Amino acid sequence: MRHFQLSKAQEEGRQLHVSGLPRMLDQSENELEIRSIFKNFAIDVVSKSVSPRDNNLDDQRRKFCFVDFTTREEAQAAMKAIDGTIYRDAPLKVSMAIPKSERHGNTYDNRKDGADRNFR
Repeated sequence: MRHFQLSKAQEEGRQLHVSGLPRMLDQSENELEIRSIFKNFAIDVVSKSVSPRDNNLDDQRRKFCFVDFTTREEAQAAMKAIDGTIYRDAPLKVSMAIPKSERHGNTYDNRKDGADRNFR
């Protein structure tokens, strides 16, 4: 059900991708921090904090998460207000979440079994 909600929010233009996040102790801390950053906006759901698969860069601020807002207008206002904001000594990058089908490349890894590693 939660995956459906996230997809629906993305489809409706209510989901933001937030990157440049520092390492947090746990997912509870992540949720509190994100809700604090976006305290002036109506948040629906905060996803887990994620580290990208490409770990060969030295940048420690590479975590990201998705944030669903109650309306498209809330998401757009939040993006405009928070993108580029300095948080714990580094800028946050906030953008509209892009469906996997519209990103560069495809959603499947080149695994021999053809399985999708990103499937939830």
